[in-house]
Amino acid sequence: MDINSLKDLGTTEKEQLVKSRIGQGKLKELLIKKDCKCKICGLNDERFLIASHIQRWAESNDNERRDTNNAFLLCSDHDWLFDKFYISFDDAGNISLNDSLDKVIYENLKISKDLNNISLNSENKKYMKWHRKEFYKKNNI
Repeated sequence: MDINSLKDLGTTEKEQLVKSRIGQGKLKELLIKKDCKCKICGLNDERFLIASHIQRWAESNDNERRDTNNAFLLCSDHDWLFDKFYISFDDAGNISLNDSLDKVIYENLKISKDLNNISLNSENKKYMKWHRKEFYKKNNI
């Protein structure tokens, strides 16, 4: 459908051009082949897993966007926490938490300060350095 051929869309709709992330589906496929589960909770149903970039898509060049070392499979809840910088990880895979969220929320999402099961290779660590820097900046640490 050509967006220019549309007549009146009404007051509750609008025309817009949409940017699509080319390669995001392929990245998820590659991550699933490596380890088909959420890096944090272990959920292993690919329908609920997201290829979550460590260094944001917008901050990455084309190669970094497609690099499987710049992404984890995360379930939607943990992807949201990671993407919004409520959680991050040090080079040893230990979690850091944003203190602005109530402890009960973290507990309900199966997150605790004792979480240290995230394995990172040297390339993951390069991208995680960027994520930690943003985590500290967003959380005034």
